Amino acid sequence: MRLRLDDYLLLCSTACLIAATGLLYYGTPIIFLAAELTFNPSAVFKPGINQSNLLHDVNLFQEINWVYLALSWTTIFLIKFGFLSLFRQLVDRVPPVYRFWKGTLVVTVLVGAFAICDGFIACPKPGLDAAECTATPELLNKALAVGVTAIILDMLTDVLSSYSTVELFIVTS
Repeated sequence: MRLRLDDYLLLCSTACLIAATGLLYYGTPIIFLAAELTFNPSAVFKPGINQSNLLHDVNLFQEINWVYLALSWTTIFLIKFGFLSLFRQLVDRVPPVYRFWKGTLVVTVLVGAFAICDGFIACPKPGLDAAECTATPELLNKALAVGVTAIILDMLTDVLSSYSTVELFIVTS
């Protein structure tokens, strides 16, 4: 049995998914702490919050968030590239569909690069400076808009990928 490019891409996406899931499990308490501090800053003074580790935890949250988002988007786009690789074998004999497939590949590469970097784009400040990215409702909305844009563009690549397979069946019928 010979593995092809799409198989390797799916194996790599599985590794990224496992790493992202492990990171999420590791960082869950810090994620809840960050959410509590964002929406209720007076929570710093609640019993049970270790104030000596608070700065470390806030720094760690930003690092976990960046890496988790990058791993999650990498997983998604490796799967998309795996399917595009598989479909290439079907569409390369039909020139109009192959041209559309190449366009879909280019758009998917560009959207993938944006999505993988969206955590850094939304808040490029490391450590404690990252709190500035969500300090006001306007800045929080700006950061959220970057994430929403990545999701919408991701859905666009899904539609483009699906359309190329539908177009193949229409042309070859």
